[in-house]
Amino acid sequence: MHGQVVADGIPILLSLRDEDFGQRHFITSDPNGVLIDIIKPIPASAEFAASYVTGVSPR
Repeated sequence: MHGQVVADGIPILLSLRDEDFGQRHFITSDPNGVLIDIIKPIPASAEFAASYVTGVSPR
């Protein structure tokens, strides 16, 4: 999707990136300025996932 948006000359407001919490995404906008966040779920990073181990509370 990112490649097609770029090829079509649509502005990219936030470049394609992978987030530790499990998303690959980028942000563009429609002609009225409404932001559109295009998201693909991906596996969370090991470090992020480890912070959600059952029985472990944040400090």
